[in-house]
Amino acid sequence: MKKGKQKVYLFLMYFFILAQTNSAFHIDSVSTKEPTEESLFCNNLNAEDFNESKRIPNSRIIIVATVEKQEHYDDYMIALNSTKCYASHFGYSMQLLNVTDKPIYQRDCKHPDFFFKRHCILGIFMKEHIQDYDYILYIDADMGIINPCHRIQDYIDKSKSIEMIFYERYFNYEFAAGSFLIRNTQFSRSFLKYWADYNYRLPDSFHGTDNGAIHQVLMELHFFDPKDKFQCFHLWNISKGYDDLFSYEACTKHALYSNSVNFINNKVKILPKMDPQRWVRDTWLTDTKWSPRDFMLHGWKISLSLDTFMYPFLDKFDLTKCQHGDNKFENFKYVPELVKTDEEIHEILLNKTLFIHAKYNNLLKFLNITCKDGSRRVNGECM
Repeated sequence: MKKGKQKVYLFLMYFFILAQTNSAFHIDSVSTKEPTEESLFCNNLNAEDFNESKRIPNSRIIIVATVEKQEHYDDYMIALNSTKCYASHFGYSMQLLNVTDKPIYQRDCKHPDFFFKRHCILGIFMKEHIQDYDYILYIDADMGIINPCHRIQDYIDKSKSIEMIFYERYFNYEFAAGSFLIRNTQFSRSFLKYWADYNYRLPDSFHGTDNGAIHQVLMELHFFDPKDKFQCFHLWNISKGYDDLFSYEACTKHALYSNSVNFINNKVKILPKMDPQRWVRDTWLTDTKWSPRDFMLHGWKISLSLDTFMYPFLDKFDLTKCQHGDNKFENFKYVPELVKTDEEIHEILLNKTLFIHAKYNNLLKFLNITCKDGSRRVNGECM
């Protein structure tokens, strides 16, 4: 399909889906083989995977998203339908939490900022379902399944000590707040409450709401010495825009990554940019192009322009075709021009990672956090 015709096709498909809003395979190494329609069926899956994987029953896992208002549902319909369909195929549960769903949400989660309120609500939901779910994949409502040939169990850490998994964004230095994979434990629920209540402790600055706060939460819960806990806080306190916010986040990343990517007594893990354990990334990073290694993509809103998000499927989702145990995944048929090899997508992401890493190192030097040669300071001094 020529480029001009492709844009017309995607444009028409976009509005086709807009009108309907109310109504692949797992691998461990980079694939250089051009994907075909046949290869996108999930050859890696067996019948047992639709009920249990890695000794974790699918019924003990739930996907949760939170929406602020009922009228927001339509904007997220593409992402939500793909995730609902995926969950139906595998027998995972899925729950959309609305802030007005239950009186207890209104009573116990009075946080003025929705982005903090949602973590409070999630903690309550988890406590209510201690007997039902062991693992929660929390996602922004605009995160959708691009490739159903992956199991959520693939992203659960092998270490029994890890109770929460976060990941780095590709385009800057921050830890993402919009999705995390957690065990339903007292620690995780307490972490969410601490995070939510940071709404009442925010500095009078450009603080980045819960995405900025997650960095300070990690600092305060990981370090013991108050000096260490607040070693970057001054940068957050004087933040006046995104550049300042990113400087603060770079400082916290440097402080936390001193020895490990596991934090708070090995209970929290943060996945670096190119880590294969990541389950989601931003759609716009590759102009909606994706490869079999991808599982979920972020930024699927109907309100977004076609320059940011192109509808990747050949047709709208028919949820009646999403049947438990069906490995044909009939809804997951793709616009061919958007399907790339693992090698192609890997190269794009690697180049972005290297670019951001260079900026990160230069920023640390500018902030006098590291020495001019890039080495770490010892007792505040360069050797």
